[in-house]
Amino acid sequence: MKHYIKKSVLALLAYIAFAFIQQSCTKDSAADFYLAIDYASMSLDAGEGHSYIQIYANGPWTAGFEEGEQTWCRLDKTSGSGRDAIRFDYDANEDSSPRKVTFFVQREETVKNFVITQAGL
Repeated sequence: MKHYIKKSVLALLAYIAFAFIQQSCTKDSAADFYLAIDYASMSLDAGEGHSYIQIYANGPWTAGFEEGEQTWCRLDKTSGSGRDAIRFDYDANEDSSPRKVTFFVQREETVKNFVITQAGL
């Protein structure tokens, strides 16, 4: 009987430890962020393409270009909530001069900027 109780207690402790570890590992750490982005800037070559920036927030956010609408760089979304990603597509820079654009992500009064610099030909 002692052996059975000892095994039962050990099994219960193992189950509790497993449940605690699983909860700790699956916790969404992004929920702790009021607003954050994974990069502050990105340098691109002159060719066309796309890339992503990851948003970490604990509520709704908006995004846009500080300079107004851009014809060579486009965002796939301008709002979201919580953890999400924005895809931006960019055209080839056929000029010899590099170009730069800044877009922002905002949650209430907090603003994070992201600068994209694209090389010229």
